[in-house]
Amino acid sequence: MITQEIREFRYGSGDLQKVQIVRFGSFSEMDFLTPDFDPESFERLADLYEDYIIKKYAFAFGNLVLFRLPEDYQVKPVSGDPEYGNVYDPLISAAIMMERSLRFRNGSPVFSDPEAGEMFEHLKERGCLRTVRGMWNTVRILPVSDRFGFLSRSRTDARLKVNSSFFIMDGFDCASRYDSIGTSFGLCVKDGRILTPPMFGRQVLHVSKSGETGITGADLTQLTVHIGDMSFHHGENCRIFQRPAAGRTPAGGYDTVICGNRVTAAKTGGRIKIPAAGFVIRTDAPLKDAGGLEVTYSGMPDTVFAVQVGNSAVADGIRTDRFISPFFNYKKPFEPSYPPTFYPLDYKKARAPRIVLGADGEGRPMLLWFEGAGKFGYRPGTDSCGASLSEAADICCQLGMRNGIHLDGGGSAQILLDGRRSLMVSDRDAESFLEVERAVPNGLVIM
Repeated sequence: MITQEIREFRYGSGDLQKVQIVRFGSFSEMDFLTPDFDPESFERLADLYEDYIIKKYAFAFGNLVLFRLPEDYQVKPVSGDPEYGNVYDPLISAAIMMERSLRFRNGSPVFSDPEAGEMFEHLKERGCLRTVRGMWNTVRILPVSDRFGFLSRSRTDARLKVNSSFFIMDGFDCASRYDSIGTSFGLCVKDGRILTPPMFGRQVLHVSKSGETGITGADLTQLTVHIGDMSFHHGENCRIFQRPAAGRTPAGGYDTVICGNRVTAAKTGGRIKIPAAGFVIRTDAPLKDAGGLEVTYSGMPDTVFAVQVGNSAVADGIRTDRFISPFFNYKKPFEPSYPPTFYPLDYKKARAPRIVLGADGEGRPMLLWFEGAGKFGYRPGTDSCGASLSEAADICCQLGMRNGIHLDGGGSAQILLDGRRSLMVSDRDAESFLEVERAVPNGLVIM
């Protein structure tokens, strides 16, 4: 049985915070959801860049080219490239091809490679490419994956749907050419099956077969990685390289790049940029016929449910008062970056929409949505202002949560009960102020 209530809180400043509190029977009911891909998700993303991100941060951007590949569009794969090796992902091959050829002159695109120019115009005509301009004359190519869609349009018969994991959202998170917008990351486990591996040493909400719920850790190097019928374990028959420990692999050896549960590329000789939403396996010999193979993981058989996204809000009944999970500090630009690069680093003051998933003292699941301020049309004192991580932790404790972790918040934050929202998402139309749902690559669902 799923129940909900809406509570209102007032901060000392008088600002309003609405919180939706959802309770359900057990974590065994909850599963991970991959939304159906929707072409409109690309349009919404480009609109967000044009209407909000670029207007607010124009000083940080030049010419941004966002593009996706239709299923029927064929791209010649990059092969034997001294920088990128053999690239098996068509989207990344197209991005490399465009990046090496495209420049802007007086605001117009100019190509040194006619084939790249033809691809640019073809994708633009089909509504699969948008150029958004900031202050500078630089060029940044942002490939957009087809791995994400709208929760409201997927599994419409579900009782409960909520957004879940972090994903690459902007160019700052694309630390290598192997990264694409819409790629999710972080540990997801259902009934012992590891859907995506742990990353960046962040905290995990973990539920064991015995029913114990807690905040724990997880490490990719402790798991077994399966590529097709081949199996690899760090320190035994391979080395695993990931951020933030390193930005590139060392020289030598054979590197296999893994992103989004697929083999993306392979290169001989090392010195390869490590993807932000993936990792690199180094072996003594090249992996034959690994291109595009599915990657799976094993090593958590006693886990009923686990998810790894943001910082904990409360652990063992104690409110979390600082960052425990590591996040990239953009004030240290020479350290290896890792997403989300622009995660608010002011724990006490940076307010935003929040989603917290956890359990009370009896181990019963709790899901909280802290409604945030709309990007346009916000009315102080009347509309929800959003919560800082510190404020969210306080409210979680007031509501009886014993263990809880932040899921992806911001414009992605929403809860759908029987297909309907009880609060409002923060992405809004710049003119009408109406809600604009953000596409996401995964969520959590109860049928």
